Amino acid sequence: MTAAYAQEPLGKKEKKSVVAALAANCGEWKTVSLSGKLRMDILPLSPGVKIFMERDSLVRISLRAPLVGEVGRAEIDNDSILVVNKMKKTYVKESLAKVFASYPGGLSDIQDILLGRVVIPGYGLISKESWKVMDIFDEAGTGYTMLPGPKAEIEGFTYGYLLDKSPRATALAVVPAGKENVIVGVTYSYPDDGIEVNVSYQTPKKVIEGTLDLDRPDWNSKGFEAIKINSRFRRMDFNQFLKSF
Repeated sequence: MTAAYAQEPLGKKEKKSVVAALAANCGEWKTVSLSGKLRMDILPLSPGVKIFMERDSLVRISLRAPLVGEVGRAEIDNDSILVVNKMKKTYVKESLAKVFASYPGGLSDIQDILLGRVVIPGYGLISKESWKVMDIFDEAGTGYTMLPGPKAEIEGFTYGYLLDKSPRATALAVVPAGKENVIVGVTYSYPDDGIEVNVSYQTPKKVIEGTLDLDRPDWNSKGFEAIKINSRFRRMDFNQFLKSF
């Protein structure tokens, strides 16, 4: 991907400066809570969303509708991903290893992406040393494009980031190899110290898109309990679950 880019990347000194600034914005944390709204075309309303994360071990996402209460839940740990439709008493559960079968990362990468942080597959959260494996291109003073160098390339897909001048991530694009006109995209904006995360999956036949409008992170906060699944809930495969909406 880098070889096909039309211009020369930044030199070593400039690249180290950009990467160091990115890494400086990624402070350590143990727990964090985020609150806001979820907007999706397939949903009849925009439910409230609460997210709680424990670093490297847990993500819980709760969706709540006015006058109804909790309508959906997603929970991710180091073993599995669980998504529940409480209104229809259905759920899907997959092993995390299966979901990440072709990706050299895991739960911590999901956490960092939700927080708008730059993740390098196989290397994790960006650090001061990441300048050694990534190439950075100046975009006429408006920001930067960050692409993997040879050591950070991943078989099966290509990827790249757009950064603003701060620098902060403003977009992540992932393109599967051999799948024409298929792209997974994440874009970010940062209103009032919060974060807006838009995730899209685009193919020539369909576009699935959702946006999280989140308030300022509440660091070192307490979370909420895991959901309890009983015999009244029906397990489905992923495709069945999506079609049930």
